[in-house]
Amino acid sequence: MKYLVIILALLSLSACGSSTSNNDSTPITTDIQVATPSNELDAHHLACRRASDEQLNYLSQKITSQSDLKGVLFYFHGGLSGEGYMKGTLGPLLQESIFNSEALNSYYPVFINYDAHPYKDGNLGKSFVELLEEAAKDTAFNQAGQKFKDKMVTDSTLKKSQKGFGGLNSDDATAEVAKSYLQQVSSSLKSNNKFNSITVDSDEYYYAILEDDFLAQQINDDLVKLDQDFREIEEELAGASVTSLKDGDIQKGIIGFSTSVVIAKSLARIALGTNHQIVPTFEEEAFRAYNIGGFSIQKVATAHWNTVKKNAQECFADGSAGDKLVKTLVEAGIPIHTISHSAGSIPTGHLLKSMKEKSQKLASVNLIVPAISQEGFSDIYLKNLAGADNIYGYVLSRKQEEVDSIVWGIYPASLLYAVSGVAEGAWHNDKMLMIEQHMRPTSRVYGSWFHKMFTGDKPKPVWKFLANNSEKWYYYPSKQLPYNTDKPGKRSSHECTKYPWVSPEVATSIIKNISGVTVDNVSLPNSPETIKDAQSLNKKCDFY
Repeated sequence: MKYLVIILALLSLSACGSSTSNNDSTPITTDIQVATPSNELDAHHLACRRASDEQLNYLSQKITSQSDLKGVLFYFHGGLSGEGYMKGTLGPLLQESIFNSEALNSYYPVFINYDAHPYKDGNLGKSFVELLEEAAKDTAFNQAGQKFKDKMVTDSTLKKSQKGFGGLNSDDATAEVAKSYLQQVSSSLKSNNKFNSITVDSDEYYYAILEDDFLAQQINDDLVKLDQDFREIEEELAGASVTSLKDGDIQKGIIGFSTSVVIAKSLARIALGTNHQIVPTFEEEAFRAYNIGGFSIQKVATAHWNTVKKNAQECFADGSAGDKLVKTLVEAGIPIHTISHSAGSIPTGHLLKSMKEKSQKLASVNLIVPAISQEGFSDIYLKNLAGADNIYGYVLSRKQEEVDSIVWGIYPASLLYAVSGVAEGAWHNDKMLMIEQHMRPTSRVYGSWFHKMFTGDKPKPVWKFLANNSEKWYYYPSKQLPYNTDKPGKRSSHECTKYPWVSPEVATSIIKNISGVTVDNVSLPNSPETIKDAQSLNKKCDFY
């Protein structure tokens, strides 16, 4: 079953050195610096946590010896882009596209690696990607999620046909259906001393289901007794096969799956409006229900995500290779610009903090689909705005996040929805990120005092920053940053925004931010070394 494989994949990440604590997480790779042979010195790549002095000196000399140098461009990869991938695939593609623009000829690109990529697990003998490839072959578990969606769509359509509900949009109609089911099984509240004072038709009731597994289990049991469709969905979950795993991948008896809260918690999130559509929300709750050897999927995913954040923080810590390079550039008076994709926004934030502490400024910060929570953005970015002249953000529109998918369609929404719903580890199951769903003060629930009381998120400073800098924060696509064709295809997905020639609207805007020059397009990689990769990505992103 594919979700089981995903869990094993994430468990492999944990075994590679992740921890469930932000303050106690072993790095994925060694911190020991090893002398770099002269034939392996790289002119455009730096492992910011562990580069040798030889590599650092070589790169520094390459930069400072450039004639007519206007600045340096730091590129920060996402959470699944390892050093080998950056050097062998993405780096060359970027060199031949956005960094090949005539407007950026006088800017020197440096790819910063912060050890975020998962490696092969010593016990399973497989990498994260290999396990996901195996998972993609098995579609059994999706049936339960699809049945749940079909039921909610059917019932919400019926709800809209009823008197007084005809004006509801689909989301609100689905929320009303979820509330109706949960209110029908609210008798468990009366016997629960912790929650018996809660009003049934209230956000507090729905949050209580998310907060307390015992209550959620009672509600879930009552839902299954109440409705035949829920009973069939529960049976689908409980009877999901695990025989698709090859013998030897796991030991028998360490896998557990509790279906007893998935339906109840999915309905609670839909009722609140903190869901990520129907199927993704259902799958996120199923992720939490699985456990391997006592570890829930959320804990394992959070462990890896915490490792990414920890390594990002160390990227520019005092004495690190990243810190030494920055000091060299500052002393030489060389401006630094940054471009980041996804999780690359996190080390970028720590660089911003480092620059402020040095009483220096980044010339520009360009964040493409930043995978950072609003809490993290408040703590790292907003407290260190003096460390940059300009900060630009490129965020997918909510519509594009919702039509995205990851891992061959296993999870039918964007990667950032999965980070928000699982990896960030919030008990309320919807950690607020820098995505459109979470950045609208008028959005139901997110702007309410009740939501903030329960979640502890700090959206107000972020919303104020966005309001004051709306001309530098782009939703893609939108009237603000529209497609230059009427056939967008998949090229505005989370992944495809990584490829400048596929999403030229983002790339050309960033080029202007850095150079002040307006360009119409970016080059398509076409050298013998890159053309096959470029053609494959064009097909993947529906870019022709």
